[in-house]
Amino acid sequence: MASSLVSVLCCAPVAAQIHIPTYTGTPLMITGGVLNQQILQASVPGARPAAESKRAAQVSTVVPDGPSRMPRQLAQSYPPEARAEAERFFAELLSGYQGIERQFGIPRRDLAGAVAAFIAGSWMAYRGEPFPDRDFPPLVDQSRRILASLPQLREAAGPARQDTYEQLAILGMFMATTRMALDRQPDSVAAANLRQAAKRYLEQFLAVDAERVQLGPNGLSLE
Repeated sequence: MASSLVSVLCCAPVAAQIHIPTYTGTPLMITGGVLNQQILQASVPGARPAAESKRAAQVSTVVPDGPSRMPRQLAQSYPPEARAEAERFFAELLSGYQGIERQFGIPRRDLAGAVAAFIAGSWMAYRGEPFPDRDFPPLVDQSRRILASLPQLREAAGPARQDTYEQLAILGMFMATTRMALDRQPDSVAAANLRQAAKRYLEQFLAVDAERVQLGPNGLSLE
């Protein structure tokens, strides 16, 4: 995924200006280890993941289009004098994420892609290393299989789906582009702060120690 982010690196803040947005959980509440539980179940010999055993109940992971609200909401964690610039920056990241969708053939506004971007971007920031493009499609597919069987996705109103999509896409892009900006302009303090934030993101979203999170050719696994 790293090569796909070069075009939006111009938007990334330099180290001295980094203010990491607050992540408080998604509007759809797809936190608390939902993906974690599905992955662990799939790893048991002979077991079938819930997402595979409930195909008839699956729903589309593509969210409806509507007015964008998340750039402004995320900017509220910034100092008042910086909120307008932060909102503009987040809107640019969201627009830049559409390039990721196009490159990897992800349906426009597919929540599975946003989940994968959030996990991959946070993993990049936590590990301090690039995430290979070839491993991104399996992570998207894995996320889609699990999300499509979640009752909260089926029952959620359109605005909640859109807010979740936008939040995860923006935060994933923020983590990935900021990590890449730090590779070009190193700052040990900023890098440590980014790593701690990425650790919080992963652990809050997956409900597992960040050290256990592994990404590879088969998607996300827990060690």
